[in-house]
Amino acid sequence: MVLMEQVLFNLFDNAAKYAPQGSRITVTARHEHDSVILRVLDEGEGIPEADLERIFDKFFRVRRSTGSVPAPG
Repeated sequence: MVLMEQVLFNLFDNAAKYAPQGSRITVTARHEHDSVILRVLDEGEGIPEADLERIFDKFFRVRRSTGSVPAPG
């Protein structure tokens, strides 16, 4: 359960960190078969297709189009 809490924290934290200030973050959940489908939508730039396969690599960060990356924390 602790790991799931960390996953959710990171997901929501990243949505808030990378979405434009004042934009909306929408969270929905639904039960499907034996699973829960959780969806988090923000109004950020998204992840470039070229970076998709690396997003779960330890310490990997996607560069913003502005060239800046938010500070950790």
